[in-house]
Amino acid sequence: MASLSQAKTLGGVGGILALLFWLPAHVGVVFLIVGLVLMLFAVKNIADTVGDEAIFSNMIYSVVLAIIGPIIATGSCSPLRRHSSVLSAVSHQEQ
Repeated sequence: MASLSQAKTLGGVGGILALLFWLPAHVGVVFLIVGLVLMLFAVKNIADTVGDEAIFSNMIYSVVLAIIGPIIATGSCSPLRRHSSVLSAVSHQEQ
């Protein structure tokens, strides 16, 4: 079992790596995944130290929603983009 100071360090490094998500060439995505994993380890250590597993299960829900949310948002915006391109093509034909 790790101490709270080790969990704090893991969580801090994971948070910094997750903030580097905006780096180009898919490097940011790798940093995001590594950061999320480090934060999961940190929260698991904290939950074990405190003795409250609800902390870790809530973090799991958060990570799953952080992954699924952008996928759903991208999927729901794609039909809107196609629809707006059709509307702009129709308006250009009318002129």
